[in-house]
Amino acid sequence: MMTIVERVDFLRTVEMFSLVRTEYLAKIAAVAKERALGAGEVLFEQDTPPEAIYFVLEGEIRATKDGEEAWVAKRGEAVGVLPVLDRKPTPVSATAAGAVRVLFVDDEVFNDLMLDNPALPLGIVRYLAGEVRRLQVDRRKAEVPAYS
Repeated sequence: MMTIVERVDFLRTVEMFSLVRTEYLAKIAAVAKERALGAGEVLFEQDTPPEAIYFVLEGEIRATKDGEEAWVAKRGEAVGVLPVLDRKPTPVSATAAGAVRVLFVDDEVFNDLMLDNPALPLGIVRYLAGEVRRLQVDRRKAEVPAYS
């Protein structure tokens, strides 16, 4: 299990937290939980209510939509962002592609953190804007955004 300092160091590498000061990263790190998944283990199913935002610590998470691969998330990437933000069902299923460790923050806790720290939503907006720009370049991926 990671220490708070190790979690903060990791969260610094997550793009959506690039504008968040260390003191707030420490608050996120304090409420975050760790989870290990085995190969093929499901993190969440398509069309289910959002439960958390997940950050890949180790391994890869494969996302599928209607049984077809949509994208792969690797170390430092966030999974489940949009469903937590817009309160809509998850557009994909997420499954461990091998041994995986994630750090995650429950959706309600994450929303409370955003209310307490104005830099957090700003960082997320900038992160999402970057994802939209990336998708504009590669329109083939526009159907299932990587930040789903």
